[in-house]
Amino acid sequence: MQRLETLSQESAVVPTERPASKSRRPLAPVFLLGLALALFVLTGCAEAWFGKPRVVARWIGVPGFGLSTLLALAGCVSSFANLSRLQTVVGGPLGLLLNVMLGVLGIGMTWVGALTTLFATVGFARGRQLRRSGRVLLAPLAAGGGWVDATLELERPVRAPVGLGQQWRENGRTEHASVASFARLTLDLMALGAPPELVTAANQDTLDEIRHTEACFALAYALDGKVASPGVGTLGHSR
Repeated sequence: MQRLETLSQESAVVPTERPASKSRRPLAPVFLLGLALALFVLTGCAEAWFGKPRVVARWIGVPGFGLSTLLALAGCVSSFANLSRLQTVVGGPLGLLLNVMLGVLGIGMTWVGALTTLFATVGFARGRQLRRSGRVLLAPLAAGGGWVDATLELERPVRAPVGLGQQWRENGRTEHASVASFARLTLDLMALGAPPELVTAANQDTLDEIRHTEACFALAYALDGKVASPGVGTLGHSR
């Protein structure tokens, strides 16, 4: 009987201890933030290469900057999650500090990415132009002097750089769109039952924008002698 017990003990399977495997460092924050930075730079280079037209900003800038923002946010959350679990990228006290730095970096990258995405989505042009879905609506240029004051003369002869007159016409187009914007504001104020003081102020601003438009087109004519004004039709050309 004793011999049977001995054999039974000898035949029993003794569990062997496996060597402790080396724990893997949580590198997800580094990977996500690095990918977000790379995508942000790549999108910025693509916009610079194509000259930043609104179509490029809409089809390249928005998805590129938007995705980089989401990656930066994910990296930030991952970094602080690792910090709460006391998991660090590197060992020692330096690892905790590095986790905090990665989290703060992720917050900054998320903020910059969100702001850049907003600019790429909406676009912020000068003035208070008429807009549709955030896009400025500009009237096309056409031959005609309806908005040109041909009596304006410069004090002394000026050799204007090539294209300067056209740039002033573009400014005139934005001022022209501001006229429509204040006209719509007047209609909105009246629909809401605004007091006459607000309606009067809105119409005064409309007259100011008309003067600005005339000044821009008159200066453009004085610079290059070309007669052009906002064309006939609705404001449907977005920029």
